[in-house]
Amino acid sequence: SPSRGLGDVYKRQVYDDTISERTFVYAEWFKETGEPLREAYRQLACAEYASSWVHSTLLERFPELELDLKIKVARQVWEDARQSKDVKSLLIEAFDEDFAMQDFTPVKELTDCFYGYYADIDDPGAYFAAHNAAGERTALRMLEKVSAYAREVGMHSLARVAEKIVPEERFHVRLGEQVVEKYATTEERQKKLE
Repeated sequence: SPSRGLGDVYKRQVYDDTISERTFVYAEWFKETGEPLREAYRQLACAEYASSWVHSTLLERFPELELDLKIKVARQVWEDARQSKDVKSLLIEAFDEDFAMQDFTPVKELTDCFYGYYADIDDPGAYFAAHNAAGERTALRMLEKVSAYAREVGMHSLARVAEKIVPEERFHVRLGEQVVEKYATTEERQKKLE
């Protein structure tokens, strides 16, 4: 349909404008040792937790989501929470740290994004375009780089965790694309993707 074609144009623009060169939890931190690596693990654990939290609010915020999409959202909530736990296990293994997220302040970009920007989006197509189609894609790209680097230098635990998360991030990206395709079908809703 003509509106779907227009939606594809808007969707491509959102991808290009939002994720072109952005790297979420900075991939280069995972190439370090000591405190910079500890910081990378902490930030990633917080990001996964924040993603789980903001997605857990969606069923109330967007009751119009179809049942199959609600099931996929529930899966993502669970996966993001488990990913946070998996990253926390890296802190225990590498630094003997039982990381308490409630006592840690993540980078401002993370808190502003998850607890402000994403939480305030009032349209399902716009939310999923921003969080899943763009944000999860950014995380996916970062984790693919981290996985390859960790494998190359023998950081087996990090490689294992990243490789476990990568296919789940791909699912999250696809979920975002499905919601955009489903709900950004009018010109008014497509404008919200900008």
